[in-house]
Amino acid sequence: MKADQIVDLAFGRNLMSVTHSDGTQLHFTRQERTLLSRLVRNPGRLMRRAALAEAVSGLGEEPIGERHVDYLVNQLRRKLRDSARAPRLIRTQYGEGYIWIGTAAMPVDGEPVLLRFGPVYGEQLPGAAELIEGLTTALTARIEPGRFAAPGQPPGQSSFTLEASLHDSRGQLKGALVLRDGNTGAIQGTFRIADASDSAALGQTAEAIAHALWSSLALPAPPERMAPGEPPPWVRLFEAALTLDGQMLTWKSNAGRLDAILANEPDNAVAELMRGLNLYTWLIQNFRDPAAAIISEAQWQATEDEMESIALAALPRFADQPVMQLAAAKLLLFIDRGYLHLARRIADDLLESSAAHAAAFALAGEAAGLLGETARATVLLERALELTSVGTPFQFYLLTIEATALLAGNDRAGFDRLCTLTRAVAPHAYETLRAFCVLPGFEQSPVFAHIIAPDAGRAHEALRFLWNTTGRHFARRDHRRNMMRPLAAALVARFGPDVLPAAVDLGTGLRAELTA
Repeated sequence: MKADQIVDLAFGRNLMSVTHSDGTQLHFTRQERTLLSRLVRNPGRLMRRAALAEAVSGLGEEPIGERHVDYLVNQLRRKLRDSARAPRLIRTQYGEGYIWIGTAAMPVDGEPVLLRFGPVYGEQLPGAAELIEGLTTALTARIEPGRFAAPGQPPGQSSFTLEASLHDSRGQLKGALVLRDGNTGAIQGTFRIADASDSAALGQTAEAIAHALWSSLALPAPPERMAPGEPPPWVRLFEAALTLDGQMLTWKSNAGRLDAILANEPDNAVAELMRGLNLYTWLIQNFRDPAAAIISEAQWQATEDEMESIALAALPRFADQPVMQLAAAKLLLFIDRGYLHLARRIADDLLESSAAHAAAFALAGEAAGLLGETARATVLLERALELTSVGTPFQFYLLTIEATALLAGNDRAGFDRLCTLTRAVAPHAYETLRAFCVLPGFEQSPVFAHIIAPDAGRAHEALRFLWNTTGRHFARRDHRRNMMRPLAAALVARFGPDVLPAAVDLGTGLRAELTA
């Protein structure tokens, strides 16, 4: 976006800098920019210090405390020439957090608006302004800050639009809402407003709109509408929750929405398969959640039992829907119960029977890597990357899958090349690689220091997690050993050989190598 004028300030693209009316230009650090972005995208809304600390910590740096948030706010005030005692921009809510009072929300450049509210027909009617304000407030509470554009905001691109048609029915304001795809104009949902004065009903309408948005984002498109770069269903599910909620731990909100669908439609086969994919997401996200209890081996196996049942039931149900077959194949590949060749065949069949799709290249490449065909895996995953948009979760996923295949295949040159690329385009994904693959500077990584190796018990669980999510899937013993060796060596050197789980040693033989 162009520079945004606020009071007597002009913010540069992506909030990289601020220019004062006297021509003085000051640049923001990455932490300052992140915190400022959170504030300006939430005008008039209390942003708690803990939430701001979490947002800044999400940059892949060492987690910060609330006192550091106070320091960053002071730095912002200095650069913005704002006063804590007589604020024009950032107001302190003592004991709680900060409120941006300078201007309306500004979408960040490169981050398109998800939902644009408008046009509104009948906005001149009595009570229309209050209805628009009430619905705007309710939608703002359900969509990630900065991704919603209210009526009256500058025009621009959006993924979805919400049209409103209001009318007076015997002195009572009523209306209808139409949710449309922002690119095609296709209707995604319709909603009635029976009583514009009922705030609770407006909240329910906003929730229904948010659910319709989630469904459009999360549930796979029909085959005839599937674009070549379309992410596979398990990535769509992640992207949908991330887009709406802005939280990296997406399985919780997705679980709630899928459970709600299945409660009303227990025979909904698509939702049931997506629930299986969300169980997969839970298994891979849980270890990164500091507030969550570690999944026991018994829980893990029980969850995989459920995933296996869901996937096997889905294969005949979706015999004519190759994308959903890919989703079932992904579950069967992950649980590592002898389905690797079946998963590969499903992906290869899709590549042979239809136009090239990144999702099929992705799963075929992953399967090839697990079977020890590193060169073929690289070719297939690079084809998927060619079809994928830069900066998307799908790109991060593909880079991670290719990196693990190269590491396991002992292609160090290729692995180093991919790590360099990942660091440039996907810093968050690189932080995970740096910590789990023990790249240079790994001990300074907050993921390593706070999640993997704060103590011997956590280190043991980290190795079990890496084994269950990645290492055990490789068919060749030497590839399993290559995959597990870097982290195992670092943790054994720090905590001793007992940190190595028995399953890892049984599958790799690393204990003898690392204690020789």
